[in-house]
Amino acid sequence: MLVPLLVVDELDGLKRHSETKTRARGALKMLDEVFTRVSQSNTMGVLRQADGTLGLGPITMELLFDPPDHERLPDNDAEIVDRALAVKALAGRPVTMVTYDKNMAFRARYAGLQAVSPPYPEPEEGQARSRRGPQ
Repeated sequence: MLVPLLVVDELDGLKRHSETKTRARGALKMLDEVFTRVSQSNTMGVLRQADGTLGLGPITMELLFDPPDHERLPDNDAEIVDRALAVKALAGRPVTMVTYDKNMAFRARYAGLQAVSPPYPEPEEGQARSRRGPQ
């Protein structure tokens, strides 16, 4: 799983908004735990170890930094799709965009990427699910 640095930047901005701050801070905390030892020579972290009882393999994550001479596009969704297309060209295999953002999913599909939305997490007891999904 690749996480463009722009996603981290967007989460950092969302932690200041009253509607999204709890989820943004939780996501940033999880990313910080996964990438605790990230460096130029090691951009990978482990989200989940292999689970022998369920037969599930490990999930590794890699932080995708912008190339030194890269200038970001003015639209963040377009920039993230552009980074995914660059990875697809380098990897030579399909890339799937995982997002709750319908606009980004439309852009990704139009650009030739697969796009999926993960299931919404169940709301905590006493908390109604927002019409906009997770925040």
